[in-house]
Amino acid sequence: MTKNDASGKERIYIVNLRNGFKDVSGPRRGKVAMKYLRAYFEKNVKEASDIKISNGVNHAVLKSGIKDPLHKIKVKLTMDGDTAKVMLPDEKEAKKKKIRKIKPQDTKSKLQEMLAAKTASTSQKAPEKDSPKKSAEEKFEEQVQADKKTEKVKDEPKKD
Repeated sequence: MTKNDASGKERIYIVNLRNGFKDVSGPRRGKVAMKYLRAYFEKNVKEASDIKISNGVNHAVLKSGIKDPLHKIKVKLTMDGDTAKVMLPDEKEAKKKKIRKIKPQDTKSKLQEMLAAKTASTSQKAPEKDSPKKSAEEKFEEQVQADKKTEKVKDEPKKD
C-alpha cells in the first residue's frame, strides 16, 4: 500500500516480530523485538540512512510487558529525505517544540532583583540573642541531676 504525500512517501507494513524473539528467553524478548523491528526496516528500506521509531510504536510493542511483546504490529513508514520515520498508522507526527532563548541581560536583571529581595528580607529579621555557651562541667552537672531524678522515679514502689 503506497501513498505519495507532500512530505514524502508513506507505506504501511505489517511486521511479524515473533520471528525476532522466538528463541529468546523472557526478560530479553522486548528488547530483542525492538532491535528486530529496526533491523527489519534497515534491510527493507535501503534509501534511508536514519530510522526513527516513535514512542507510540515502542509502547504498543511493550504494552503487555517486556516478557510478552506483541507478535505482529501494523506500522506506517514515512520517508523524509534520508530519514525514515516508523509510527502507528493512526499516530500523528509530533511537532518540534520551539526552544525559547533567554537573553543574558534578562537573567542578570532577574538575579539582581532576587538578590535585593533576599537581602531586604534578611535585614528585616530581628537579630537573634546569643546565648552564652555552657562549659563541659555545667553540662555534666545537668546530666547528673537528670539521672538522679530518673532514679528516684524508678525506686518508688508501685501503688496498686
